Amino acid sequence: PEPTVAKVLKLLTKAEIVTSVRGVSGGYRLDRPAGQLPITDIIVAIDGPIALTACVEGSHENCPLEGVCSVHGRWTKVNNALQD
Repeated sequence: PEPTVAKVLKLLTKAEIVTSVRGVSGGYRLDRPAGQLPITDIIVAIDGPIALTACVEGSHENCPLEGVCSVHGRWTKVNNALQD
């Protein structure tokens, strides 16, 4: 639907992925060639930072499992590998 498309284009414009062009030949255009646009840039623009857990995304919430979590401190490495 048009309202959804407008919201997505607004997010992509804010992230400098597309540019709005006014006029008869207007519309939206990519700010760089598609081959130079990582899909992660689009995901982050629409959904926010890519993070598997709250402790990776820098959340200030206390995790009830933090003291016994066998992978605490290792999520950042895993998250970075996924982004790469």
